[in-house]
Amino acid sequence: MIRPYGFNPSIDNLLVLEHVEAQSLSRIINDAVYHGNHKRLYKKLSALAHFLATLHNMTAWDYNVNFDDAFQYMGRLLSSLVEKWGMGKDHSDELYHLRDVWRGRGFMWEDRAVIVHGDATPSNLLFGHGSDVIAIDLERMKWADRVFDLGRLCGELKHFFMQGMGSPYAAEPFIGHFLREYCCWFPDRERAFRSITMRIPFYLGITLLRIARNSWIDREYRWCLIHEAKQNLRAGI
Repeated sequence: MIRPYGFNPSIDNLLVLEHVEAQSLSRIINDAVYHGNHKRLYKKLSALAHFLATLHNMTAWDYNVNFDDAFQYMGRLLSSLVEKWGMGKDHSDELYHLRDVWRGRGFMWEDRAVIVHGDATPSNLLFGHGSDVIAIDLERMKWADRVFDLGRLCGELKHFFMQGMGSPYAAEPFIGHFLREYCCWFPDRERAFRSITMRIPFYLGITLLRIARNSWIDREYRWCLIHEAKQNLRAGI
């Protein structure tokens, strides 16, 4: 737990926290991609799975997920890719169609809403000694599907390994490990795993679209991300 030392709303809502010795998940993933330090990444993903399962399970609400929020978010991502980066109608029409298909799937609405981090990217997750996990930049926390966080992490893992190793499959062992470890914290692990993995392709796909709209992504890699997003969003269709 990081202790707050002070807050000043007159300085852009400044919050002063204690200093901690920690490394970002970004650095840990890069060590795995470029230096083969896979064991440490597996270990930290296990700790992160426990952290997120605890957050989600302790905040589960009595109401079901409202998938319309994620549906509209995907629409904003597509509008950005069309307006800023010139994504053509052939690509956007298919992606809008896939969005409609996912909206019609009953299981996207069935789980209970939980509090999610909302921006669970590798730069916002820090690791201290052992199993210590520190989450920062919490201003996007909200009620949503737990898979919003899980899909964001899985999409980021896919992106890091795809960009570093040139293969969309290189991250699969780590994604599978992370999801299995997350499901360990449910009474029926296999049922939880089936439910979560049915929804993962949508949230993973929109994470790749989210990354693709960034200005620091070069054109060739942007289309690699969009292609891989489509591959995931087509799952089961």
